[in-house]
Amino acid sequence: MIAGPHLSADGRAHAEAVGALARRLGWPVLADGLSPVRNHASCVPHLVTRYDAILRTPAAAQELRPEAVVCLGEWPTSKVLRQWVEASAAPVTFVTQRPDNRDALHGPTRRFVASLEELARGCPRPGRERLREALAWL
Repeated sequence: MIAGPHLSADGRAHAEAVGALARRLGWPVLADGLSPVRNHASCVPHLVTRYDAILRTPAAAQELRPEAVVCLGEWPTSKVLRQWVEASAAPVTFVTQRPDNRDALHGPTRRFVASLEELARGCPRPGRERLREALAWL
C-alpha cells in the first residue's frame, strides 16, 4: 500500500485511517515524502519510509515485487517507487475522493472513490485469502 501525497488539516486523523486500513489488510505502507503518515508513524504498523534505498538494489526490488498495489490518494513523488510499481505489472487500485483520473503513469488502474475512513470500515479482515479477498472487495 502506498500513502501518496496528501494535504490535510488533520494529519493525525489521516494517518490513523491509513493505519486502520493497513491493520485490516495486514499490508505494509510505503509513505510518500509528502504524506502526513510520516509525521505520525506510531499510527501505522509496518511503515516504510526509506524505500528508495531498498528499491535501488535490483535483487531487493525483484524479491519485494508486489502482487497488487493500493495507492491512497495521489501517485508518490518518488520516481524510484513509481518505476518499481510500473515494472511490477501488478494491478493498481487508487483510493481517492477525486472523481477524475489522476494516474500519471497512464497504466491499467482501477479507481475506488471513497474516503479512507469508509474504506477501512468496510474492508475485509485479514485471513488466509486476504490478498484475493481485498482485491475482489476493492
